[in-house]
Amino acid sequence: MKSAVIFSLVCVLLIKGRVVTRSHDTLPLRAVVQELTKQVSANRAEILALKARQQKSETNIAFHAEFSSDPVQLGPLQRLVLDKVVVNFGSGYDATSGHFEAPVSGTYMFVVNFMGDINTYNYVKLILERSVVDYSISHGDGTTWDHAGETIILHLTAGQNVWLQRGNEQAVTKTLRGHHWTTFSGFLIKPDLE
Repeated sequence: MKSAVIFSLVCVLLIKGRVVTRSHDTLPLRAVVQELTKQVSANRAEILALKARQQKSETNIAFHAEFSSDPVQLGPLQRLVLDKVVVNFGSGYDATSGHFEAPVSGTYMFVVNFMGDINTYNYVKLILERSVVDYSISHGDGTTWDHAGETIILHLTAGQNVWLQRGNEQAVTKTLRGHHWTTFSGFLIKPDLE
């Protein structure tokens, strides 16, 4: 029995000695815990940033508009206001002004289709912030209409505007066919992630 008590006392002293000895180790362990806490915080911040970039890359921006009437009379250099909006994801197209305003910076594709009336020719310009970036020409003869189209890819910064404008400088009213014969469409291909 005496040996059992001595053994227990030795065990307690050894355990106490370890605890005392381990207390000298706590400074390095605290440093490791602090470093791991910093890494976890940094990882959380990075995950949030990646989620924001992913959400931005999945932004759905697209529009398709056409004239609600047919035919449409246009004066010289008149803006084409396609007032019937078929699709407007992201609300970038304004049917009252005919402008598309880029909701986010990125690469966009625009498609323009128009049909001139019989025996007329029309120039339609695609304008980016008051600069002509593209144009198309239709020239109907005495018995047929002419349908013209253009596709262009542009990089826009958020807030930039794109619209269509009649390009004929002559002081003559020209006629375009309306409804689905004259359309303006665009969509975001890829947003800028930075």
